Amino acid sequence: MGELRHIAASDHAAAAEIVELTYRLLEDMDLPELNDPGVKTPEMIGASGVCVEVSDAATRAAHTLGIMASRECHDGHYHYFTSFSPLDQAPTESDPVLCMTWGQFNLDAFLREPEAYFGERRGLRERMRGHYYDDAYGSGTTHLRQTAHTPGLLPNAGHVWLETTPEEVANGGCPIGEVPREDFPADMWEPEPLAQPVFRVAA
Repeated sequence: MGELRHIAASDHAAAAEIVELTYRLLEDMDLPELNDPGVKTPEMIGASGVCVEVSDAATRAAHTLGIMASRECHDGHYHYFTSFSPLDQAPTESDPVLCMTWGQFNLDAFLREPEAYFGERRGLRERMRGHYYDDAYGSGTTHLRQTAHTPGLLPNAGHVWLETTPEEVANGGCPIGEVPREDFPADMWEPEPLAQPVFRVAA
């Protein structure tokens, strides 16, 4: 992967490119937690608990477009989204972030503004109800910061990511982008998505 550029929270043109490519990647991915199975409209995706798959696609889309990005996992709700903050620094409240599934935490607000959020992390607070911001977005609850991925073993399941912490990434040495699975021990990769059950109608 070539040199990746950094974007600021004001770079809405770059964010729009990432969002567009993300939706294209999601067309071929299974999204088992969609509120209405099979309906992959931006509105349905934004209101559903599909942050695992969407953050995978969004972070890969950013890398494909030559933009530095990491995938964040937050320990309050194990919510995932994409961050564009410098990798050598700890997460902050002013980090540029992209969250395309924030509607799952405040459906009423999302239905008034049904679109992906791109801007400073702290800008999400006004969209959230109760404790959701602190648990699922706050810089202090960043559990994992992921920069490297490999194709999943199941078809249409997206990629799996190295389970790296913000501290490990900041210390350097973590690869960015797609890497061969065998480059790292199996226990360093996040769990594979589970196969979806196949329902058959009895004859």
